[in-house]
Amino acid sequence: MIKNQFWGKLSRGPNGDVSGWHSLFAHSADVAACVEVLLTSTILNRRLAKLGGLSFLSSQHIARLSVIAALHDIGKFNSGFQAKCDLSLRSKWEGHQKPILDLFGSQVKEEGLLYEALDLEKMLSWAFDQEPMLRLIIATICHHGKPLICTSNPQTYLWKPFNGLNPFEGLKMLRHFTQAWFAEAFIAEGDVLPSNSEFHHGFAGVVMLADWMGSTVKFFPFDNGYEEDRMPFAREMARKVIKEMGVNPARYRENMSWNAERFSDIFGFSPRPCQEVMGNLPIPLDGSISILEGETGTGKTEAALARFFSLFKSGVVDGLYFALPTRTAATQMYSRICKIIKQSCVNEEPYLPVHLAVPGYIHVDGKVGERILTTFDVLWDDDQETMNFRGWASENPKRFLAGSIIVGTIDQILLSTLQVKHAHMRSACLLRHLIVVDEVHASDAYMNRLLEDVLSHHIKAGGHALLMSATLGCSARLQFKRLFIKTSDPGFHEVSEDYEKSCCTPYPLVTCHEIGKESQAIAVHSNAREKEVQMTLLDKIDRPQEIVKLALEAAQKGAKVLIIRNTVQDAIQTQLALEEMALSEQHSLLFQCENRLTLHHARFAKIDRESLDHAIELSFGKERQKGGCVAVATQTVQQSLDLDADLMITDLCPIDIFLQRIGRLHRHDRSGSERPLEYRKAQAVVLIPEENLGQMINIRGVAKGKYGFGTVYEDLAILQATWEVLQSKDYICIPSMNRLLVEEVLHPTKLQNLILRYGEPWIAHHKLNHGRLYAHKSIAKLNMINRKVFFGEPDSLFPETIAEIKTRLGEGDVQVSFSSPFDSPFKGQITTLTIPGWQIEEIPEDTGIKEFVFDNDRVYFSFGNKQFIYDRLGLRLNSTDNIEGHLDV
Repeated sequence: MIKNQFWGKLSRGPNGDVSGWHSLFAHSADVAACVEVLLTSTILNRRLAKLGGLSFLSSQHIARLSVIAALHDIGKFNSGFQAKCDLSLRSKWEGHQKPILDLFGSQVKEEGLLYEALDLEKMLSWAFDQEPMLRLIIATICHHGKPLICTSNPQTYLWKPFNGLNPFEGLKMLRHFTQAWFAEAFIAEGDVLPSNSEFHHGFAGVVMLADWMGSTVKFFPFDNGYEEDRMPFAREMARKVIKEMGVNPARYRENMSWNAERFSDIFGFSPRPCQEVMGNLPIPLDGSISILEGETGTGKTEAALARFFSLFKSGVVDGLYFALPTRTAATQMYSRICKIIKQSCVNEEPYLPVHLAVPGYIHVDGKVGERILTTFDVLWDDDQETMNFRGWASENPKRFLAGSIIVGTIDQILLSTLQVKHAHMRSACLLRHLIVVDEVHASDAYMNRLLEDVLSHHIKAGGHALLMSATLGCSARLQFKRLFIKTSDPGFHEVSEDYEKSCCTPYPLVTCHEIGKESQAIAVHSNAREKEVQMTLLDKIDRPQEIVKLALEAAQKGAKVLIIRNTVQDAIQTQLALEEMALSEQHSLLFQCENRLTLHHARFAKIDRESLDHAIELSFGKERQKGGCVAVATQTVQQSLDLDADLMITDLCPIDIFLQRIGRLHRHDRSGSERPLEYRKAQAVVLIPEENLGQMINIRGVAKGKYGFGTVYEDLAILQATWEVLQSKDYICIPSMNRLLVEEVLHPTKLQNLILRYGEPWIAHHKLNHGRLYAHKSIAKLNMINRKVFFGEPDSLFPETIAEIKTRLGEGDVQVSFSSPFDSPFKGQITTLTIPGWQIEEIPEDTGIKEFVFDNDRVYFSFGNKQFIYDRLGLRLNSTDNIEGHLDV
């Protein structure tokens, strides 16, 4: 047992005995030093200041906030917590947050002793009002990921002297330490701390980040009771940690060379018009949102990076989060950005760490980390000491946003505004970054409402964002304009654009919204190759044999054919039909990975997804192999993968998704001989049902069709409008018709006219969707952090679970581990699989794998009460009622 000293952290050996420990005063110094350096050396100073109505945080502000951070673990002075070092005292063990929080407002003697020991009256004078200042201290104590309340009904016995330790004497010692560490904080009068709740929420996130950094033993090793002042070491290590991680980007900024003339050196080609515009946009000091609309293939990725380089070099952002709609898109983009970041530097090193923010992956700078399950440490295939720092943010999904350059899925930024553990830390980390959201149209109402809140908070703090889309409808453009203007002008009221005006909006287009300035719309000259796509609508969506016959005939003529289905179930059925129809000598025409026939979708193991991405780019990429080929896929191929098909066969889908899909059709210029004669003009076949979509809607307006109609794509009116618009055209010209096509389908006036023209049950369906839209938005709002409420208040509490998160953001997905690895159907071995949350939503999270059988290149296993198969066709339920209606990401 640790005697006569207050401990803050400890470790145990195999037999449960204490093997190492860390003084509570030393840990307080570690965390306070991390807060101090975060607010001194990073953009978080200006972001927090902006939330508090200030221009910047002064040295005295920082000193006072560092003192408050040093109090984050004052609950550990209670006797029940200190007893945790002794296994024989297990009955007396207690936590450390509730015991201290319950003292506040209790009016018991111990509350007075607490105030006296910490001289809290003096600290409470650091703000204009004492109550908000106390709430800031409470916010700091709630550093384990979520707000807690003060019941004012304390367990006073926990604060009695115990085993030679007096909790209040310990608190008094901590106060003396803070007075020595941060003397400027205690100077009378001085700079008053902000009292508003949004500032508190922001600071709470900074403390959570600092506590996580300060609790990393490989950075801040246990002192085992060493009695010298910890602060000199803590400050030195805190500075090193944020420098090596890239959180303090000063030296990386110096090594980055950027101006408009450098574009060609970095990217390897001259800037296209949209890239030139983005690279030369003004540098706003306060919050801004830019929107880039441009067709697939115009170089939006490079344009976004040009914007980042400009903002980063100017010191108005410290990092980048590049958000993509799918995991496949994120992993592809990560590889591209790793190379570009290195090319942006004058010298080979240092360069900002580049992280992949996809749960299940530990990838930084193109290097792969391997977790040791017994210790949860991560081993890197490079200099371990360097990667301990550079890879830290990637070692836990909750820390992803603490990275410098992060490429990941959009769910990671949406989790920063939801009432889930460590959302405040995610949010504070995100304030440092330029947020780039690719394919912003791809989100539903629920996720869009969350994105609005993320961006609103980001802008209020002076942050910057860039939204990108192949084409936004006028409603979506107005949504983000309204968001920005309401942030700076609460009296703003939306005015809708009429249809004709919307159709006349230039394309491509860059729109800039900057606080304190008029919005600016910049028409971008398009030098994109005009692509004429011949349109055919085929009512064979439910006949996979006829679909694959058409595809095989084209492949026999040398064409590269992509078949994109809306659901994994339909994709697998189509793949099986393709294999059945193809004679054995025609198997060379079918997509293969490592010489195995397969298809491309999201439900494969990580190692197999990587193999599939590589294989499909070999067959369909810019440097594609010669000869015909048919590949069956889902939405996973429509984003980020550089594919170039001669013929595309696709299920009916909303017009904006359709435009994204045909971006993979005739994507690259090729000489005539490189494409079969019959496919030298781009051709798209849209699969539709024989029956009218209205037959899939019941009298209550509920849509229950196959093919993802009413499930993957809920609004059948948009599908019907897309059907009619495409049916009315023998061909479409891309990109010149992009704006017109989108507005013809998605403009509110057009949709309203369609609904009225068809009458019931379309009217009921529209009302249901309208209600569902508002319900999704309302649910999203209920699930979001309320930053207008102070910590410690009942309304600040998080719910135990949020059901919407499980299926919409993948938080309900379960990664299952196998006791022994099994051979991949393609290459390597598999130890884990991810099961989609919608397939297991009623199964307890601690359920393990049962009845694991490997038979003839196929794995059978049960999880909970569900039976699964995994093989060359991916993961699926082993049942006849495998009804799907979920986006495949």
